[in-house]
Amino acid sequence: MGEFSGAQLLSLYANGQNSSAPARRTMLTGAVLPDTTLEGRAALAIGVVERAYLRALESLCGAATPLELVCDCPECGQMLEFQITTRAIWSVSAGRAVPDNVIVSHKGRKFEISMPTLGVVGANGLDLVALAPDAPWDDPEFRATVEDALSEADPLLGPEMALQCAACGHEFSLPVDLAALLWQQVANTARPLMQEVIRLSRALGWSEQDILAMPAARRRLYLSELGA
Repeated sequence: MGEFSGAQLLSLYANGQNSSAPARRTMLTGAVLPDTTLEGRAALAIGVVERAYLRALESLCGAATPLELVCDCPECGQMLEFQITTRAIWSVSAGRAVPDNVIVSHKGRKFEISMPTLGVVGANGLDLVALAPDAPWDDPEFRATVEDALSEADPLLGPEMALQCAACGHEFSLPVDLAALLWQQVANTARPLMQEVIRLSRALGWSEQDILAMPAARRRLYLSELGA
């Protein structure tokens, strides 16, 4: 997936602004993996999809641009503001590819656990049982061991940030939703682009298609001459 075109950005924004988070995720997945079908995407490892989100995010904002995030401290409820970059998120994977499976040892037995795919994510989250139907999932210790092994095998399966509350000092980990971050950047990029289209269309009578076909630098030149 390369950079989004102007037309793609406006289409994503128009279709996603009133959609639910799951619907936006599905839409963005199709956008960052345009050469796959819906059925094909269901078979993709979640880590592969997360990397596609991250590449698209980086194409919009760059590797070093701080992305603003907000959360509440789970201990004292204080609202926290922090920043993250795509470079920092990439660093947790250390360039590792997504493996096909992991081997987990438990009480003298070894279990082959498939890496989770989009197809095993339902309304209630990840269906771990689908990764190895005959494994002892009713054993909390086994379940915890598998979750640790999956995270170790692919840190981008569920990227997290280590944070400390400035108010109470509580340390905690916060999941990073890459699809939500990507949508935020799509919206932040599409809104000013839409204003450019409106100004040029009103002033010069050009169509949206013609305006978006222009390089961004040329659009800015016209806007500058119009005093916009």
